[in-house]
Amino acid sequence: MSTTRRLVAVLLATTLLSLPAVPAEAAPAGDDRAVNALRDRVLFYNPRDGSGAVGRLNSNNTFTILQTHPSGYSMTGWTNLVTLSNGQTFWYKKQTGEAGVGYVNDLNHHVTVMWYGRGSFATGWDHIVRLPNTDRLFFYSTSGAAAIGQLDGQGRFRTLRTMSGLGYWTHAAGFDEDRVLLYNYSNNSAVVGQIDRFYHQWATQWTYLPGTFCCSWNHFVHTYSSRLLFYRENSADSTAVGLYGQFYSNGALEPYWFPHNTFRRFWTRILYHSSDRFFSYSHFTGAAEVSHISGPNHVLLTSYPMGEFVQGWDLADWV
Repeated sequence: MSTTRRLVAVLLATTLLSLPAVPAEAAPAGDDRAVNALRDRVLFYNPRDGSGAVGRLNSNNTFTILQTHPSGYSMTGWTNLVTLSNGQTFWYKKQTGEAGVGYVNDLNHHVTVMWYGRGSFATGWDHIVRLPNTDRLFFYSTSGAAAIGQLDGQGRFRTLRTMSGLGYWTHAAGFDEDRVLLYNYSNNSAVVGQIDRFYHQWATQWTYLPGTFCCSWNHFVHTYSSRLLFYRENSADSTAVGLYGQFYSNGALEPYWFPHNTFRRFWTRILYHSSDRFFSYSHFTGAAEVSHISGPNHVLLTSYPMGEFVQGWDLADWV
């Protein structure tokens, strides 16, 4: 990939910086699974020491580390990593507003093509969610502030809308082309909103009052279309719980519970691949697994014990 294929992105809470135009690679059209089908590599990152790795999900349901990156390989402290539809990586540090843009080359090294220093972005964004099938990004802060931006045909990022008053939520997940689930872990409340494609306004579709959106979920993993995998560790009885849900067009959820003990504990990253497989990893233990959903069951394909992989990779995404 040529370094001239650069993605330029600067988002302030209310201001767009003027930046030079550069060429950008067009994203594949159609279902978001068509985009993800082009990727079988995962980029891992440890924010404490800047180390990381690149691995591959193989067709035989194994996972192979292709390249490890030692301590100091990357800058420390990144809090958010989002992979865009053209495979480029967007990094953000919420304490300082620093950001970076790059890609993983054919030698499995991450190459930074754009760097933005302190204050280039607004500080305090807790979640950055890519809306599936598009490169609109939804920025959300637990203060209730949010912003929406999008890449143009030349790779520049422009702010489409800023907003406030969305309330306090601990988790955010994008699904369909234009919908976002905001969830509060502490009281099991949630809201489903739609961001229209013309004016980029937030419209609440469905509100789940406290206690009505079971059950203290730790992870929301978008699979395809309007479907999400919900995952929860249960420290009380040393098990984990999973739910596969599909949202109706009005924001209501149709849930399907997996049998008890279907999921293992302590997964800190769960990534969905377009082949209907999941790669799950624990940064506490270095354990991992490859699995898939077959009908009503979550099926384990390959299991890796504690210590099989390096611990501490807090951020991971397909590249």
